[in-house]
Amino acid sequence: MTDEPDDPPRVVVWVRELSVPPGDPREAVLSRLGELESRGLVADVSLRVWGATVDAAVVDGGEFEQPVRSCVAEFHRWAERTGHSLEPAFRREQRSSMLSTERSAVVRLPRVCVAVYTDGGLRGVFPCSPAEEAGTETVWDCLDRLGAGAAAGKPLE
Repeated sequence: MTDEPDDPPRVVVWVRELSVPPGDPREAVLSRLGELESRGLVADVSLRVWGATVDAAVVDGGEFEQPVRSCVAEFHRWAERTGHSLEPAFRREQRSSMLSTERSAVVRLPRVCVAVYTDGGLRGVFPCSPAEEAGTETVWDCLDRLGAGAAAGKPLE
């Protein structure tokens, strides 16, 4: 099924931990998305969990890591296509191991990330940095846009 031009967007929220302590900003993000969903400004909210980092290598990362790496790759393709950067929220680092002297490349993942889908495709990833502007567009910037009725045909980028 494809979205109609005026269909509200679908949102996937990625968090590092499923259970967040009371007062944690992630709790407020989920609450706000619930409000937007109940007002019909968001069609669906899905919650997914990822770790602090994901292996940046192309080799298979196992059952848990492969979907996360695929998602991060999709986010990077969106950023390239729209002229955004995922830095500094998604930053590449070198990780050492106690078992080996080799270092491996990883991508450090943000504590919370919101991906917005409309028209059957990814329309926005937050946090992100616009290429031609200084600063970072935050998850809260995204929620404000969704609250103002940003949907298909109204760019989130």
